[in-house]
Amino acid sequence: MKRSSDLVIAVWLCALGLRAETIATYPVGTVLENIAIAPAGNLYVTSGEAGVIYQVTPSGSSQTFANVPTPLGGVILTSDNSVVAVGATSVYRFAASGAPSVIANIPGAGDLNGVALFSPGSVLVADDAVGALWKVDLSTGASSAWLSGGLLSIPPDAALPFSANGVKLYNGSVYVSNTGAATLVRVPILPDGSAGTPQIVASSFQVDDFAFGADGSIFAATQNGALIRLFPDGTRADIPTGTYGDAAVAFGRTAADFREIYVVNNGGLFTDTPGGTEPASIIRLATDTTGVVPELQAVPEPSTLWLGATGVLVAVVFRVHGRTVCGKRQLPMS
Repeated sequence: MKRSSDLVIAVWLCALGLRAETIATYPVGTVLENIAIAPAGNLYVTSGEAGVIYQVTPSGSSQTFANVPTPLGGVILTSDNSVVAVGATSVYRFAASGAPSVIANIPGAGDLNGVALFSPGSVLVADDAVGALWKVDLSTGASSAWLSGGLLSIPPDAALPFSANGVKLYNGSVYVSNTGAATLVRVPILPDGSAGTPQIVASSFQVDDFAFGADGSIFAATQNGALIRLFPDGTRADIPTGTYGDAAVAFGRTAADFREIYVVNNGGLFTDTPGGTEPASIIRLATDTTGVVPELQAVPEPSTLWLGATGVLVAVVFRVHGRTVCGKRQLPMS
């Protein structure tokens, strides 16, 4: 079967000593945390405790893009390709020059981790300390709890003290990795934009951040030397990365790398790594699928929904009350 062959090939490559391609390395102790990729191909990578965002070309040329005084977790590109990142209790926007501005300081937040574009004008932010998803308006900075507690909480017997971690939108739902509970949670987005009833779609799934392939499979970082590929039918395959501390993944966006996945890591800084902690790095792996463009998964704004509904209404009026003139429908004269 195809899924079995994926695993066999991955193990075979590992046995031959063929590692993923390393495109950039950073000093031991660097905590690469998250990654977003622009349509033109540049990678934006956060460096956890340092509060740094690196701008990296697909060939591996790296430079500091921005710096803030707080730690940084998740990073995304908005619909207009501006960079937004989160960390501690703050949400930042960055100008093309890298200059930061604070969009919001979220009251009640504990530790902001993953972030996803929810609509063209808002984001969802995963809070791994309080077990919540915060919705933040990118224009006004207004914030509210979109979903909290329940399946997003840290279980009393959790091996790791982190709850809601990675967050992505896919096919009309929000997906959240609850690291402490070792679950992947799916939350339907209701027509009014509110959260539906959460459900667990995968358990024994202790992962950090993740990305969707166009085939519906999920590529998830485990920090333990391999990605987990979760297929839509629930089967899984391990993909060795040759690195430890893998924290986040993202698909390439250009014709040269759209079937490749980039993985950022901390060199095993927080794991029992064979041989000790290694330099942090960004690696690239070939896959058999393309990625889902995160910005295209954002739900329409209410004004857009209203215009769409108006168009449907007009079409229905023409269909029900009109008559055919030269092959087109025409409203009856009063």
